Amino acid sequence: LWLSARMDMIGALQVFATVLFAVSERGDIRPAFLGVAISNSFQILVFLSMVVASSADVDGNISSVERILN
Repeated sequence: LWLSARMDMIGALQVFATVLFAVSERGDIRPAFLGVAISNSFQILVFLSMVVASSADVDGNISSVERILN
């Protein structure tokens, strides 16, 4: 739970930084590129959440196998 909360915070900060960059550079970079950057930062946030959930699931499965073997 703590790892998921921290990864969500890191992902939210990344999205926030991307949006701040997009706002500050809106005249120099095409809007399509900025939209792709913001969209990809959201996808990275979802990916990090999936990695944390998968690793927790694997840890739980390994623990149950260890209990069976001992």
